[in-house]
Amino acid sequence: MEVFIMILFAFLVMMAISSFLNIMLKTTKKKDWLISFLLSAFLSIVLVMFLGS
Repeated sequence: MEVFIMILFAFLVMMAISSFLNIMLKTTKKKDWLISFLLSAFLSIVLVMFLGS
């Protein structure tokens, strides 16, 4: 359960950062949001795997 919470927290932080960058850089197409979502999901899992262990 702790790992899930850490992954969720890391995902939300990364998604917030990428959303902010998407809006500031005016890249708000559907494709850009999908890339941000997938990249945030992948990086949050990798981050928790390496730093959480």
